[in-house]
Amino acid sequence: APVSSLPLAGDVPGAEPWRWSLRTDDGLELNESDLRDKRSNWLRDLLSIGKSRVLLRVADRLFGTTVWAAFVAGIYEAKSLMGMPEDGVVARAMETLLVPTWPHEAVGGFLAILLVFRTDQAYERFWEGRELWATVHSSTRCLSMLALSHYGPGATRD
Repeated sequence: APVSSLPLAGDVPGAEPWRWSLRTDDGLELNESDLRDKRSNWLRDLLSIGKSRVLLRVADRLFGTTVWAAFVAGIYEAKSLMGMPEDGVVARAMETLLVPTWPHEAVGGFLAILLVFRTDQAYERFWEGRELWATVHSSTRCLSMLALSHYGPGATRD
C-alpha cells in the first residue's frame, strides 16, 4: 500500500527511535511484526477479498470478461463433445470468435518499450535526487567544518 506519511518511530511512545513507523493510505499503522503477521494470515486475507477497493472498481469488467470467456469455452467444448463437423454452423461461429495474435504481440511490444522508458525516467529522477542529496551533504559538511574551525572544539558562544 502506498505510504502517506513516514513519522519517526521515536514519535510513538515506547518505540525504538531508530525504527520507522509506516502508515498506509487507509491510515493503518504498520510495523515489522504487523507486516510479518499479515503475510502469515492468508486465510483472513482470502476471506477479506470482498472488501477490496480495487476489486470493487474492476468487478464489472472482470464479470464481463469471465462471462465472455465461459461462453467461448462452452461453444468450443460443445463442438468437441458433440463431434460437430468442421464445416458446420458452430465451426463458422468459432472462426468468427477467433482473435488474431498480431494485435496482442504489437501491444506487448509497445508495453515493453513503454516500460523501458518509464524505468529509465525513474532511474534518471533517482540519480538526480541522489546527486542533489550529495550536494546538500557536502555543503553541510563544509559548513560544519567552517563552523568548527571558526569556533574551535569546546568553544562557547557569548
